[in-house]
Amino acid sequence: MEAVEFIAPVFGVILTGYALAKLGIFSRPDIDGIIGFVQRIAVPFLLFISFARQEIPAAPPWELWIGYYVPSLVIFGACALLGWLFFARTPAQAVVAGASGGFSNTALVGIPLILSVVGEHAAFPMFFILVLHGSAYLAFVFVTTEVFAMAAQRLSVRGILRTLVLNPILLGVVAGVMVNGLFGAIQYTPIVTYFDFIARATAGCALFGMGGVLARYKLAGDIKFAFVVTMFKVGIFPLAVWYTMAEVLARSPIEVLVAVMLAGLPTGISPWVAAVRNNMNGLLPGSVVLLSTAFSAIGLTVILFLLK
Repeated sequence: MEAVEFIAPVFGVILTGYALAKLGIFSRPDIDGIIGFVQRIAVPFLLFISFARQEIPAAPPWELWIGYYVPSLVIFGACALLGWLFFARTPAQAVVAGASGGFSNTALVGIPLILSVVGEHAAFPMFFILVLHGSAYLAFVFVTTEVFAMAAQRLSVRGILRTLVLNPILLGVVAGVMVNGLFGAIQYTPIVTYFDFIARATAGCALFGMGGVLARYKLAGDIKFAFVVTMFKVGIFPLAVWYTMAEVLARSPIEVLVAVMLAGLPTGISPWVAAVRNNMNGLLPGSVVLLSTAFSAIGLTVILFLLK
């Protein structure tokens, strides 16, 4: 019951954004403005101050990265192979399916959800895992999609690098680490309070905006395959992360909980973006976004009940 009490308000805010966008009370530009604020200001400020004011471990968190990203890539590959071998997808479409199975919606759902449900002590393991999510992993999704779309001859390495280097989320992490490394952990209250004022807006705005974005998608195309990818995303992926983190690497309970929750999140919108920018329809990733958002409410409740 406690797990439901944690999860219900979070998905209630998403549902509110969805309903108000569907009713036209919040227009597409309204939702775009909210999402822009979250992605370009609120989340980067949150990441900056989180890294800038705490002690940063000297060694890279290799086991956190291995425990999360190895299962993620396995799920990516499994969904892609299923699409290619059993659902008659082209290699490029199969890669989009793989990305839909292994890429989580961390900025709009993961960060506000985990901080509000688990608490501030979840910040460091979560943010260290996410260092690669908005950079290396996002690059992997875009590059593999474009290559398999037979677009290697027009693959813009400069454009991809520009997208990643100018990624506000990545910039927030890098800036926080640099400030911490140069000046030590920030303790000056006015500075911390300034960033906190903006960072605290992340949860509500991100969840509401996510609901508004969901109103743009609909279930269409091969629903059966979308359902299979969704089960990999919110079912098998969290189980694989739990086994790797808890049984193989024997990480702490808080690290296991954070990593498993990240794996159990809904699919991010990047696979849909990758499909559209390569002239493929976004029906499959759009359907997976909708289905995974619905089923993740159940999955995350189970995760919290078992691990919190």
